[in-house]
Amino acid sequence: MAGAVAATTILVGVVGTPAWAQSPVPLGVAETYGVLAGQAVTDVPPPVGPSVINGDLGVWPGTSVTGAPVVNGATHVGDTEAMQAQADLTTAYNFAAAEPTTSTVGELGGQTLVAGVYTSPATMSLTGTVTLDGQNDPNSVFIFQAGSDLITAVDSRVSLVNGAQACNVFWQVSSSATLNTRTVFVGSILALQSATLGEGATVAGRVLARNGAVTLIHNTITRPFCAASIAPPTISKAFGAATIPADGTTSLSFTLTNPNVGTALTGVTFSDALPAGLVVATPNGLTGSCGGGTIAAGAGGGSISLSGATLPAGGSCRERPGRRRVGKRHGRRGGRRATDDRQGFR
Repeated sequence: MAGAVAATTILVGVVGTPAWAQSPVPLGVAETYGVLAGQAVTDVPPPVGPSVINGDLGVWPGTSVTGAPVVNGATHVGDTEAMQAQADLTTAYNFAAAEPTTSTVGELGGQTLVAGVYTSPATMSLTGTVTLDGQNDPNSVFIFQAGSDLITAVDSRVSLVNGAQACNVFWQVSSSATLNTRTVFVGSILALQSATLGEGATVAGRVLARNGAVTLIHNTITRPFCAASIAPPTISKAFGAATIPADGTTSLSFTLTNPNVGTALTGVTFSDALPAGLVVATPNGLTGSCGGGTIAAGAGGGSISLSGATLPAGGSCRERPGRRRVGKRHGRRGGRRATDDRQGFR
């Protein structure tokens, strides 16, 4: 009798990269910079300032830094390091500008956007809050292409939800960027000309200007870091016998493996439908080593499931309808071929 393939569905606490995935913008050595300017960096001095830059500061080909921003990183003014950072910024700018558009936008305020490339043919503006939804994918990438300026209103905000990360948000600005007073901004600004931050504006990202100046007024710019990507677990399934005689039983075991050597996975859940004609035997003889998991395999039923299991970092566990026997339905002749079906997580 021909073999029947069981269907397996797996759910875990970490969702893998979707089939379509936008590539992040390659920043090269500019990645270490919080602020990079072509001509000058100006920071309004106390009592208003100083600004705080959590990352490197650089200027090239200019050599002017006015004021005394607090730089928690290296400072490169008119040197070869800043020159290379500007060269890599040019490459990054061109990369971002060339990405194909997902959607055309103008005013961003009040919108919730998923990963993609958003283009404004003229000025791109933000009044209020724009929400970037990672859809539980920490690798989701957001690229904004402003055909002219990027301007935010006072007290505007970029909000990240569902796993979106500041390290994967990029703003390619064809002219200049202006973040007005108390703007809470997220992402790396890649401006062709200049960038100006109003008093109290903050950036979880970078402020990078190719040709002009960066002007700061009591701001905080923090270079972002991406959280490490977490790979989903894998599963293998094996019947104890290739053929099951009529009214006979065999074992069935599932092995779940966590490929992440430094991260445990929690909330691992899967369900499996037995091939047609097979049911869970009585008694089902359940055994398993998946920590904290609850396995369900009702005698006489046609499905097996696991919920709430924990996989140790780099480890594996096994749930067994090995002792959990799988039997053929009564009243049918002949043997039933069991199929070893190995499927990945969905």
